[in-house]
Amino acid sequence: MRICLDVRPAQTSARNTGIGIYVKELGRALARIPTLDVRYLVLRNYPLPDIPFPESRAIWVSRPSRPERWHSVWDLLFLGHKLVRAGVDIYHATAFSSVAPRTRLRVVSTVHDVIPLIYPQDYAVSWDAKLLYNIRVRKSLEGNRLIAVSDAAKRDIVKVLGVGPGRVSVTHLAAGVNFKAIGSREIEVFRCERGLPARYIFYIGGYSFRKNVSSLLRAYAHSGAARRSVRLLLAGKMSDETLAILRVLSFELGISQEVIYFGNVNDADLPRLYSAAEFFVYPSTYEGFGLPVLEAMACGTAVIAGYVSSIPEVAGNAALLVNPESTEELSAAMKRLIEEGSMREDLSRRGRARAAEFSWDRCARETVESYHLAVLA
Repeated sequence: MRICLDVRPAQTSARNTGIGIYVKELGRALARIPTLDVRYLVLRNYPLPDIPFPESRAIWVSRPSRPERWHSVWDLLFLGHKLVRAGVDIYHATAFSSVAPRTRLRVVSTVHDVIPLIYPQDYAVSWDAKLLYNIRVRKSLEGNRLIAVSDAAKRDIVKVLGVGPGRVSVTHLAAGVNFKAIGSREIEVFRCERGLPARYIFYIGGYSFRKNVSSLLRAYAHSGAARRSVRLLLAGKMSDETLAILRVLSFELGISQEVIYFGNVNDADLPRLYSAAEFFVYPSTYEGFGLPVLEAMACGTAVIAGYVSSIPEVAGNAALLVNPESTEELSAAMKRLIEEGSMREDLSRRGRARAAEFSWDRCARETVESYHLAVLA
């Protein structure tokens, strides 16, 4: 059985998002899984050396230099024929940006979430982008087998897209091996190198509407953290417009001197930022999986997050879960963790144990099972 794994989402603007991480970590894990009847081909735009595939070869894709979203049109017109000529049996479309081609190939599609359908305000895009998204959804549903990244995502796929539950498998994600607790000495060196405060609350993620960062700022302002010299550090890519809006809100709340805008974070620094934090807050109102929650717990960092969508499924009893749309609940939880060191230590211990229950190797094995089910479909 020859599987073509589409790693292109790890080579586009999605490379540092949950989808990009999923593609890279799944590729690495599949390379570690011994399978006698499976050989892999990798669909990519250019070399990606950190995804090793022993005994495999690459299918190179040369597409027009156009906006990224129009690559889906190229896929629909030409990709299927290219894969058939390469002798592929199953094509794994690892994201909506990978459009399942119209061919006799078996297709497995990973549907990470249906956020654009539930939170359209996060996607104020042009009519052509909306049209292409709808095409991607429809083509993904034509796959022989669908993969969801959480039980919550599967429920939404079944409910919103009308897919039969028997066609959808669930493969949970995991934190990468680089996410682990870091010693106090290394943390202090890192603080000095990056000029970090002695105590800070950490957030990393997107800055769209559903990420709910404005509520985080309001909760921080009312938690008394600033009076205790606990700063708020916001990391992750944001537009100039978003940065300006957050700065204005911080000024209105009287915390403009207490909020640190760290910007993009490299892979080496992220575990250190988690580990050095007093605790991690993730106030998102909807997630397909919520990988930052698991990454923080793997680093031994106490977590506050919302009891919504997939978050309870990921966090279990190892995080302090609140209503993310309630500033009062967020604020009270933050105040509690600031004041109660014993609770932070308890959540740290439980978080590490919880994160260890998730594994990329298990995700890879379950993905291979989906390949076999696709053959039988």
